[in-house]
Amino acid sequence: MKKSFKLMIPLMALAMILSLCACSGKNAEGSAAIGDLAASPAAVAEQTEFDVVLVGFDDDASKIQLIKVVREITDMGLAEAKAAVDAAEDNTPKTLMEAVSKDEAEEMKKKIEEAGGKVELK
Repeated sequence: MKKSFKLMIPLMALAMILSLCACSGKNAEGSAAIGDLAASPAAVAEQTEFDVVLVGFDDDASKIQLIKVVREITDMGLAEAKAAVDAAEDNTPKTLMEAVSKDEAEEMKKKIEEAGGKVELK
């Protein structure tokens, strides 16, 4: 009886470890559990609206061109566009447009980057 009892304790410990791993979403090897696979790209809805955020620009030489592009894209006035670019210069992200389509956001990003700006789409 002693031998079987000695074998039972490690087996019970192993069973507890495996059940804890299953509860945490990981299996014994540490890979994702089957439940995590349900969140595949097909199951997750694709983002359709983006915010265009100016986060900086390359150099002072591109600043004037960047202000022109920001005015063109956003219909901002000169003072507003300059303030947005100045905020980006101070490492303060400035949202230029909110809730635009993916195509519009990509087009805006391309124009701003061509003018020397750095953009994030959120």
